[in-house]
Amino acid sequence: MCERFFATLECELLDRRRFASQAEAKMACFSFIEGCSPPRLHSTLG
Repeated sequence: MCERFFATLECELLDRRRFASQAEAKMACFSFIEGCSPPRLHSTLG
């Protein structure tokens, strides 16, 4: 599962653009990861 995630990250984000700085690349990765995982509610909160 982890290998599939990183393959998707590489294919959909990293191979499609160039980054001006390491900070820009980190923010793009962070945004990609946050966009992939929907928020989960705690079971007792509904």
